[in-house]
Amino acid sequence: MKLAIIGQPGVGKTTFAHILEFQYPNQIVLVPDKLDLLNKDLIPEAKNISGHKSYQKALFYFQRELEELVCSNAEKKLVVCDGSALDVLNSWPDSIESFFDEVRSTLKKELDRYDWVLQISSINEENETHDNQLLDQKNFWIQHPRYLSITKDKEFNLCAKKISNILSQIIRKVPHKEIMASINKDFCMY
Repeated sequence: MKLAIIGQPGVGKTTFAHILEFQYPNQIVLVPDKLDLLNKDLIPEAKNISGHKSYQKALFYFQRELEELVCSNAEKKLVVCDGSALDVLNSWPDSIESFFDEVRSTLKKELDRYDWVLQISSINEENETHDNQLLDQKNFWIQHPRYLSITKDKEFNLCAKKISNILSQIIRKVPHKEIMASINKDFCMY
């Protein structure tokens, strides 16, 4: 099984992924963020649209293969991805359709590569999302059948408890509908 933790840069995906890795060392294996592994100083700068597209496609393919590598060694562990191969769509300089044409894939095929999706958003991002049509167009993740979304609280530990609770339920194979109900409960009870 594979879970993608997604969200805007700086929302805390990597920090939360490492907390989960520490809490569940025998149940999960982490796919690190592709940008943490690449030395950006050695990558040539994209100077035009074509170069920018090539850079984004390279990141997409690198992340996909990195996920496959980790999955091949995961045995029965849950694979937790710090981000996803589709993160590149946030910087894609053209339409989403053009991206899938260029990588010879479809949105459905790419969504199907993940069994679960957990989107972490900040309180500010939640307020901005309704006003930003481009962000709404690119939030294709809500089409995923096991899409989960939480808003990061100002209280870091409370958010970490929420995410840990969600992961625990995924590991125990709790149905999506029940996890959704637990997200909507008051997490201050823990």
